[in-house]
Amino acid sequence: ITLRVQDPFLGPLLYEQFPITINSSMPGAPGELDAEPLPVGNTVFLKWRRSASTGVHHYNVFINASDTPPGLDESGWVFYMSTTGPENTTVVDGLVDGVGYSFRVAAVNGAGNMSSLSFWDSAVPYDITPPTVVYNEAPMIFSGRAVLEFESDDDLELLELQYYHDENMNGLVDDNGTFIPAVNSTNSTVVWDTRSSAGGPGDIERMILRFRGMDEVPNVSDWTYMGGFGVDNTPPHGLKLSISPPRVTNGTDFDVIGNTEPLSRVMVIQNGEFLTELTAGISGLFDFHLTLEEGPNSLNLTAYDLHGAGPTYLNMTFTRDTSPPVAVIRDFNRTMEIMCNCTSFISDSYDVGADPEQTRISNVTWVLIDPYGATSRSYSRTFMHTMDILGRYELKLWVRDAAMNMAYANTSFVVVDLTPPTARISGPVEVAEDTTIGYSLLNSTDNDPTLFSSLKASVLWTFTGPDGFRETSDRYEPLVSFPDPGLYYVMLSITDMGGNDASAEIAVTVLDITPPDVDIVGEIFFDPGARAVFNASVIDNVREGDVTYLWVLTYLDGDMEVVVGTNA
Repeated sequence: ITLRVQDPFLGPLLYEQFPITINSSMPGAPGELDAEPLPVGNTVFLKWRRSASTGVHHYNVFINASDTPPGLDESGWVFYMSTTGPENTTVVDGLVDGVGYSFRVAAVNGAGNMSSLSFWDSAVPYDITPPTVVYNEAPMIFSGRAVLEFESDDDLELLELQYYHDENMNGLVDDNGTFIPAVNSTNSTVVWDTRSSAGGPGDIERMILRFRGMDEVPNVSDWTYMGGFGVDNTPPHGLKLSISPPRVTNGTDFDVIGNTEPLSRVMVIQNGEFLTELTAGISGLFDFHLTLEEGPNSLNLTAYDLHGAGPTYLNMTFTRDTSPPVAVIRDFNRTMEIMCNCTSFISDSYDVGADPEQTRISNVTWVLIDPYGATSRSYSRTFMHTMDILGRYELKLWVRDAAMNMAYANTSFVVVDLTPPTARISGPVEVAEDTTIGYSLLNSTDNDPTLFSSLKASVLWTFTGPDGFRETSDRYEPLVSFPDPGLYYVMLSITDMGGNDASAEIAVTVLDITPPDVDIVGEIFFDPGARAVFNASVIDNVREGDVTYLWVLTYLDGDMEVVVGTNA
């Protein structure tokens, strides 16, 4: 063929007898390729004239990273993409803005035969459209490290996020404040640490956010404003259990009730293992079931409020102890003297359990039952009691550990009295006749100080005197009257509760306080010089030999004659 070419530099050229090879199986090449950059950047729009051949299935796009390609030689061109059909347009993306590219296309028929490449065209992609950035989630309260997911164009290079404190909470920027940079992100996922320790706002009840995107040009989008947000980094106020197991218990299953900030999320860990996670109600109450293991059980509660602020911790320990203590009464003499100072009972009881910190005796109860069934109690480790009744006693001991496990021990002993009392008589040793007097044993003593005050002693008084006088009494303070003068004896015999006896005796002088009844018997007229004889007639409570006579003769002239003699 003859080929005429209009060269822009050399002018018109004519090639006579230009050789060509025709392959009838290849489709005809497309023509009139036009390449135009799109304003979104990184892309070029290609349009060409369709191949004149029928049966074209799609087109292949070839690229040369230069706006001055090496010519029509196909060796400098690289396959880039294929269209999805026989359409004569396509968009080439993934290019770099500001870099020149040249393009050529070829038609491909259904048999896979590809035409020769079209003439080339060049374009330089550029970006004049800022990236689109959209936040599709509803306004929310952030806490801690907040993650905000935006939607953006692929050419997003930088996303700026700022916040404004909406103090009057009306959703308007009218509080005389300024927007404060929050965080910049190089992708559409923004991680913002809102804690004050990380430079965040800490806590803001209401705030307005604004954000914008920037591409590599850089094209910067307008600010987008969104209200209704807040920041809550204050952990739940309070976390406590209102109903929980005792600190130490022998129980196993418990229903636990707690209280925290309403709608908070509470995670429960028992013995280092996850137990449950629950949400507090609008009143702040939450509950869960707890099954204790033998020994100490750690319970760790972690609460985050409705917005994720937290944590608030509550750490507790509960000990389950089902092992009872051992009740031991320290050995003592099982036979003891009444009222002795040796009656101290000591508990040597001890506890066993899986938690050494809670292994202890928490309560001791003694019960002493005397021979008459009366009881005495004590609640200390040492029980001191004075035995004042003879006979057999029963001693019981209950001990309880901190988990309310009980143990019991008992024994018995006998109280005896081997010590006799000391008898002492209190009363006069010289009395008048026919006078009622009292004697007492209250100066007597015994190893049982209650022997006399409690009237437990057996007492016998014996009073003896002249002319066979004898009286007895079993009273502690008897009364007696000695009828005649003379020497009397008072004897006291005492027998205690153990059958031990003692006695005492005193001599009592009874004085004569009754004057004799005297009458003089004799003549009252005498002849001078005659002998006068007088006799005394005496009535008295003493024997005749114990009477002394004193005669007194008084003369008219005043003389007196005293004669001591007999009764005549």
